Amino acid sequence: MDETILAIAQIVLAAALAFLTWKLYRATQKYANQAEEQSKIMKDQSNLRRQVMDYDRLSKQYGRLEKEMASFVSPLYARRNEQNLFLLQERPQRFAHRVPDLAKAAEVDFVNFWEGIDQYSYLNHSNYLQIDLNNYNAAISAFFTVQPNTPERETLQKTFIERIRPQLIQAIEKRFNELDKKLKEIEIELQKFEKP
Repeated sequence: MDETILAIAQIVLAAALAFLTWKLYRATQKYANQAEEQSKIMKDQSNLRRQVMDYDRLSKQYGRLEKEMASFVSPLYARRNEQNLFLLQERPQRFAHRVPDLAKAAEVDFVNFWEGIDQYSYLNHSNYLQIDLNNYNAAISAFFTVQPNTPERETLQKTFIERIRPQLIQAIEKRFNELDKKLKEIEIELQKFEKP
């Protein structure tokens, strides 16, 4: 009889142990499923945060490039072939008070154009364009520091016409094309964020 009770007790304990093991397994599976769901949610949130950061980065980059294009490069590009703006001509003091009858309209246009370029030159993020602008301005300054009607001045004028001005115009065209291409690429990338 003791053996029978002992056998029954072992069977009951084995059944109880199996039942508890099964319950523990189910609870563990449920916890594992919840942990997996939380992991997926966190991954989705991380991806969403990354997308928001990418969108913000692209938006800021687009804004910066668009501002450089609109305020600095486009005015240079639009008027790059106007000989009256890219002259070997000394510029009056910029942002200075000018009397209303300040010479001719062409001079006013010349001064206003270069004042606008100087005002927005901080937007320029192109090393080669900045170098060519600096060379252009340095050539003009050098020309007016040399005595008139001298061979040195004629050499400076020839260098300006044959090399300095064309290099600046090429740099303007190159930067315009770079910005145009980059802005179009960013527009395409930004459109991807707008699609559901």
